[in-house]
Amino acid sequence: GFRIRYLTLPRAREGYAYAVNVVEDALTAFNRAYPDFDGRSLDGDGDGYADNVLIVPEVNGSAPVIDSPLWPHKADYTGSGRIGAEGRAVRVGTYTMVDTSHGVSTGTIVHETIHAFGAKDLYRAGAKTEDAANRPVGVWDIMAEHAGSRLMRPLAITRQDCGWTKLEETGGGSVTLFAPGSGKRQAVKFKTDLNASEYFVAEFRRASDAADGAAGLDMSVEGLPSTIGGSGLVVYRVNPVMKDAGTAMMGIGVATGENRALDAAQQATSSSLLESSIAGASRVLFSIAGGPD
Repeated sequence: GFRIRYLTLPRAREGYAYAVNVVEDALTAFNRAYPDFDGRSLDGDGDGYADNVLIVPEVNGSAPVIDSPLWPHKADYTGSGRIGAEGRAVRVGTYTMVDTSHGVSTGTIVHETIHAFGAKDLYRAGAKTEDAANRPVGVWDIMAEHAGSRLMRPLAITRQDCGWTKLEETGGGSVTLFAPGSGKRQAVKFKTDLNASEYFVAEFRRASDAADGAAGLDMSVEGLPSTIGGSGLVVYRVNPVMKDAGTAMMGIGVATGENRALDAAQQATSSSLLESSIAGASRVLFSIAGGPD
């Protein structure tokens, strides 16, 4: 079996101002502790990089501050550090960090690790757990909500982002969907005439009351709000315009008079709500309201 042991880093917790310093010191400590390790075993796709490196800082029960260097996250390491023995080392690119206070929740580790495969967060930044309006996806995807052993199955769109499935498009008619794990079609996408850039996904989900193993996915426990309500069809809207869009900014403009549409648009694009210039933006969503004239 495997023996897991702590690696001692050269600085105290407060000595790490940036996550990259934790990564580099952890790599150095690992290579020193395991001088014969074959890093190529971590390179499943043969691109010369470890597929993912998980770093678990010990915080002794004192959870890190949000967005601090030790806060759970996935990121890309751009330094020159490698993992493995000389001649058998691979570069480190994608890594995930989950401290021990969050590591007790398997869901957090899985959530951050799936990021490395291409999954996107499906919650709104700053959303409070109890604020359902800011959690539109909710319990239907582990990238939106996760806790303890309740490892909710990723939606079909998330699995597609990770390269684990490919959504088929249907043009209409009758479609039969099957439960996850059946090996048969579980989800389809379809479009409407209302919006050329958006589409809908319909997928079948099956609830379980088991708490572990594969059956622990999509738990349904009466009275427990962090589990799905039951088995059935889930339909959701996808807007690819927002995919990989980077930082989103919002501006508001209000105007009257003959040139009110142009004036309002110019106000919105130079609004004080914008944290920086929109120069270089490649996509935009407009919402316009006005009278009948």
